[in-house]
Amino acid sequence: MSDEQMSVLKEAHKIIYGDREKTYGHPSKNLNNIAVMWDVYLNGRNDTTQMLTAKDVAAMMILLKAFDDKQDVYKIMASSIYGKAQEDITPEERFVGKTTILGAGYGMGAHKFALQLKTFGVEISDEESSRIIAVYRDTYPRIPALWKEANRALDAMAEKRTSKIGVQEQAVCLTKSGFLLPSGLYLSYPSLQKDVDDQYSYANRRGRIKIYGGKVVENICQAVARCVIGEQMLKIAKRYKVALTVHDAVMAVVPEGEKQEAIKYVAECMSWRPKWAETLPLACEIGAGNSYSDCSDKKPIDKWEKEWASQ
Repeated sequence: MSDEQMSVLKEAHKIIYGDREKTYGHPSKNLNNIAVMWDVYLNGRNDTTQMLTAKDVAAMMILLKAFDDKQDVYKIMASSIYGKAQEDITPEERFVGKTTILGAGYGMGAHKFALQLKTFGVEISDEESSRIIAVYRDTYPRIPALWKEANRALDAMAEKRTSKIGVQEQAVCLTKSGFLLPSGLYLSYPSLQKDVDDQYSYANRRGRIKIYGGKVVENICQAVARCVIGEQMLKIAKRYKVALTVHDAVMAVVPEGEKQEAIKYVAECMSWRPKWAETLPLACEIGAGNSYSDCSDKKPIDKWEKEWASQ
């Protein structure tokens, strides 16, 4: 090998395993994660036998860019809602985008969406609320399709049949014991019944609870998230006391003198993936303070590091 060729290889190694690896992770893992996303997209097409279209390629490149750049999905949503470039999105518009992503993904209707925004001090008309929900469903058509699959899975569960839900059977599938999660745990709906209005419900300690496709998807997402965060908490607890959890947030008590070290360690733990979810995209934001409310100003670890470097 000539000196020139060796020089090119050394430069390539420096680029791939230098700052790029710090930003995107190890190349093999990064490329594998992208492959999983593309696989989900390709298998989710209505007709997988057809050749790829320009629209398919554009969608896959958006996925690639969003994953590589760790883009703000709430700004992306707000950009679609308001027809503006992401850099022009205001904090208020981003909040609407965030509320849309977190709420509309489970079948929330326009009226309830408007009420939810109102509880946060944001008032919109019913017409605007309907428009936003329509934009969300048009932007992510496979999500409403997943609700329908979940409804069909409820039919199968009631009839004691197995069923497919989604395009990654190793992620979640319906067995005769319930929805088998990737962690190995089951999600089930005891005494599942359909009433005269064709509405399913199941029994729990509070009586009968209504269940439908969008809610099933929400339950699955929450169950998987709880399994992930449960294992992350065990890692955090090896060094610091875990005081409480709120949804997908963990509060740990650390010595005052270890603030910087603790932020780095907790960020590492909260970005760690269990073996059964090695391709799951994970990230976290961290706040620090003397009380829970003092921790509300949360930032990703790279912003903390920039702040420390400027001090």
